[in-house]
Amino acid sequence: MSHIESATPCTVLMTAAEAYPAFERAVLHAHTEIVAGFRVFDFTTKLRSKDARQIGSDWFDLLAHVLNRGVKIKIILSDFDPVVGADMHRLCWMSMRQAMALQEVIKTPHNLSVDCHRHPARIGRLNAALLWPLSRKRIVDVVAGFGASETTSHRTFSEVYPGLAPFVTKAATGEAKVRLWPPVPLHPVTHHQKIAVIDRRHVYMGGLDQNDRRYDTLTHDQESRETWHDVQILLDDPELATVAQDHLQSFRSVTEARKPPSQRRTAFLRTLSAKHDRDLLSMSPDLRVQEIFDAHCDAAKTAENLIYLETQFFRDPAFARVLARAGRSNPALNLILVLPAAPEDIAFQNSAGLDARYGEFLQNKCLSVLQRAFGDRLCLASPVQQRHADETGRQTASSSPIIYVHSKVSVFDGAQAIIGSANLNGRSFRWDSEAAFHLRDRTTVRHLLNRCYAHWWPDENVDAMLNADHPAQIWRRLILANAARPPTRRSGFLVPYPKARAKRFGVRLPFVPAEMV
Repeated sequence: MSHIESATPCTVLMTAAEAYPAFERAVLHAHTEIVAGFRVFDFTTKLRSKDARQIGSDWFDLLAHVLNRGVKIKIILSDFDPVVGADMHRLCWMSMRQAMALQEVIKTPHNLSVDCHRHPARIGRLNAALLWPLSRKRIVDVVAGFGASETTSHRTFSEVYPGLAPFVTKAATGEAKVRLWPPVPLHPVTHHQKIAVIDRRHVYMGGLDQNDRRYDTLTHDQESRETWHDVQILLDDPELATVAQDHLQSFRSVTEARKPPSQRRTAFLRTLSAKHDRDLLSMSPDLRVQEIFDAHCDAAKTAENLIYLETQFFRDPAFARVLARAGRSNPALNLILVLPAAPEDIAFQNSAGLDARYGEFLQNKCLSVLQRAFGDRLCLASPVQQRHADETGRQTASSSPIIYVHSKVSVFDGAQAIIGSANLNGRSFRWDSEAAFHLRDRTTVRHLLNRCYAHWWPDENVDAMLNADHPAQIWRRLILANAARPPTRRSGFLVPYPKARAKRFGVRLPFVPAEMV
């Protein structure tokens, strides 16, 4: 098995303030080719590095410069279900229009290839028919919003929402009208990976997509709704870069059930699912690869002192049970879990939909499993800004505005780590297309853990914390002390995760797969 050795450079990039400039420089210095797959890639994203800003102001300018040097670029964008994910579907095709505009201004348009790809798995036709009244209502709302929007009214509906265009007709009055039948097929699965391979040598991967919304600084001092804590890595490893590029060039064939996934075992981990052959009643895709889940479970079972997790969601009951068994069987094992105080849609968009509430129910259930198994060896922490909140509600915790956590970092005993695009939920473990690296070099893993500790606790003795026998107890003491202090006098960013509020908000949906959220 190939793993990342100590001689292999691995750069840990904390937040987009570090990651975006590093990615820009890697692209700027590409020699032959770049292959990438992103959930979101906005060509108007501002450039942040000094070198790139000498070329232009945004990624459109940077890519034009690189393409004109003869570098070939292929980008695979994630398309989304146009009914449930209408906003993300619109953003995907906005990026496609940007790509077409880029091809018109460069000297070598054949060097640029940008594709939108929607995961082909669909819910069963009978289920789609049963959900058609709700689906149709969503389309009606999209059409109404399109007509009222000054920013999009000059474009045709089919340009902005091409996935919905076949289901919308023009009435005699000239207004758009949603068809009464047939039902729209619903696609519950997405491509969630965020990865770029440069010259089959460098790999840029983690939780970050490419747009200005994801940009945040190490101090998280902008408006709470603009914070976006993430962790990315940049590897210099030709072997792993080749594996990653092979994945980018083949994963669509796997999801379309045209070919099986490769069985080559490396430090590159995947989640891959495919469409079903028969889809009358199905709600879930056909699972093909769950390497990220398996690696998490194997690492948890062998952990001796500390499991450290940063994740946007912790909603997978199966993984919660694996962790609980590890905690019960080893009284010396500690677990530290860093989560956002609330999901983005609840905190900043005031979402109260059943999907949001079901996600909170699942997370509360999973965290309760951990609490019963670990007791005081568990620390649940959430980051907040070091200032008083001007409002109340889910966008705050311990009287401060929250910092939104989007990172996906799992460290086991400082001996191995998993970092990539996958959250700790069933969707990332079994449904969506995901990618991660399994780091096993102790120097690299220790450095990653040190960066995480130092980021959250800049005022503490991180070396002492890393070498402590009871790390969760130390973290618990610190976050409880922070909760009791005024925000401007706290040490670092972390306070207790507000589990009680999430529990009150959550709603159980017995017949909905946990992987849906």
